[in-house]
Amino acid sequence: MDYYRLGTHSRPVTTSSPEAQTWFDRGLIWLYGYNHEAAIVCFERALADDPDCAIAHWGIAYAVGPNYNKPWATFEPEERAASVERAQTSMTAALARADRQTPADRAMIEALAKRCPASPVEDFGPWNDAYAAAMRDVQRAHPNDLDIVKRIEVLTPHCLALNATRSFAEMLSPERDGSRAGRAWFGGSAWRRGTRFCRQSGVDTARSVAPNAAGY
Repeated sequence: MDYYRLGTHSRPVTTSSPEAQTWFDRGLIWLYGYNHEAAIVCFERALADDPDCAIAHWGIAYAVGPNYNKPWATFEPEERAASVERAQTSMTAALARADRQTPADRAMIEALAKRCPASPVEDFGPWNDAYAAAMRDVQRAHPNDLDIVKRIEVLTPHCLALNATRSFAEMLSPERDGSRAGRAWFGGSAWRRGTRFCRQSGVDTARSVAPNAAGY
């Protein structure tokens, strides 16, 4: 049975398994679509093919946390405990393998550790803020890595506000009023990188990636 047609975007990662690479790419695309449940399934499949795929552990640690569709405030107490526990387990596995990754992937893994509290917290804001600050440093070190640029945009509150009313692809379209809004929020440099990401990624963010994320 064929899998969903998610586009052609791929981020080469450290793995000897082509299958693990394929499932990681699918998980990453689902993350961009805010379908974290589907992303976790894909990262788990990647780890089934290569248990040492550190960036797949990173993906799970990220995906089990709060997101645009499910803020931390909406987590039930038992969900918070399960999320924190699994994030810690996945983060520990990723960090244990981080020294074998590319510099960019290692930096992303280490940055995500800033977003993983050791126990359930009431306010996740400080953890998100610490992660965003760490990712800004990662972006400065890897300014041409489009996946890192995309992470920064997802972490930008203004980008989230725009995502609530139009798709990312729509924001980048020069034929739409959203184009001017996006330029105003992101600034010229981030805008150009975001446009390049959409052109090069092959991800249909407006349709196939986010069936459960209305407005993305």
